[in-house]
Amino acid sequence: MPYRVPLILFVITLLMASSDPVKQVLMKANDHIRMRKYASACDVLFNFDQDNDTIEILDLKITMALRYSVHNILYKSFVFVDFDKNQHVEDYEICPECFHQSRIVDFRIEELLLNKIGEYPRQGAYYRFLGDYYFHVYNMRKDKGAAVDSTLPAKIKRNYEKAESLKAAGSITYDNHAIVLLVEKKYKEAIALLRTGLMIDEQCCNSNYNMAYALFMTGEHKEALFYVKKAIDCYKNPLNQSDAYLLAGQLYELQRDYDNSLMNYQMARAKGRKDYFCAKKILALTLKLKIPEESLQEAAKLLMLDVNNLEYYLDAMDLFVSNGKSDLFEDFLQRLGKIFNKDHHVLGNIYVAKAGMCFRLTGDFERKRKNLEKARKEFSRVFPENHEIFDMIDKQMGR
Repeated sequence: MPYRVPLILFVITLLMASSDPVKQVLMKANDHIRMRKYASACDVLFNFDQDNDTIEILDLKITMALRYSVHNILYKSFVFVDFDKNQHVEDYEICPECFHQSRIVDFRIEELLLNKIGEYPRQGAYYRFLGDYYFHVYNMRKDKGAAVDSTLPAKIKRNYEKAESLKAAGSITYDNHAIVLLVEKKYKEAIALLRTGLMIDEQCCNSNYNMAYALFMTGEHKEALFYVKKAIDCYKNPLNQSDAYLLAGQLYELQRDYDNSLMNYQMARAKGRKDYFCAKKILALTLKLKIPEESLQEAAKLLMLDVNNLEYYLDAMDLFVSNGKSDLFEDFLQRLGKIFNKDHHVLGNIYVAKAGMCFRLTGDFERKRKNLEKARKEFSRVFPENHEIFDMIDKQMGR
């Protein structure tokens, strides 16, 4: 008997959902979206509410247009397709005709929402949607390296502020709004917004990471570490995890917890951050923590990112010498020279690094000159006489 009341309520809820046409349409459209049948979802949504009068339907239409269209024309017309199991967006770019189900819809989001706001100025959802639209355009242009319309940040902030004042903002609203402020280096204002957003959804991965970053930039490192740990636990995507581990590494390093710092930098690399910044940090910490064999391995990993880049050799040299490990670096260069004994570019770099190290340690200009002469000889087999590397060598030799 005590279990009947919730069961009856559950049945009533199901009946209400089944009798609500809007909920039925949303369920059907979301089923198509889960199966990546975006053209089919488009048919369901756009046929049901052609005048865009239903806020829940309009919300999903905009989400579909911004996230799931395979092509758009000035954000006024959008193309949707149904993907088969093994098809991807790249396949559409190569062969659009290979997709049997496709739809092109005229959907002028900005114009539509501005009209809705003019008609219903107290409906906060329309401001939120418009802020989301401007934020998407802003991000897409930044990601592609294109020039960003200078008016977009102000439009984003204005519409999100209106949505917030009308109690129509969700955690993503506050996070997006904060991102624009972070770009503008308004860290305190961003922190205030992120705190509000995290009160709505404390598990929002991006909000936790952005809060950690903002606090890092304002010098509040202990609190930043709390949020970056939450982001690490929350993120599922390896690249997002790698960014969070990288930030954690920096925060631990600032607190002089070098063991945890090294561990987090290593995790960042394991998750995808195989870049120079991360490699240099790991090398520096293995030297600081006096792990010689690991330092040799990390020096090799650093240089292998671009074995011809002289700056990498000089940076590695600086790290070894600064940590009192010049003998270890000498050993490393000897090993490297044996491996690349026929690569004149690498050998030239090695001699330049040797010249810099011996002069820094002993002030012996003659040893420096001899190594630079050897470097010149190796480089002359790779570069033309007027290459800038020879000007650098001449300056180092005082010519």
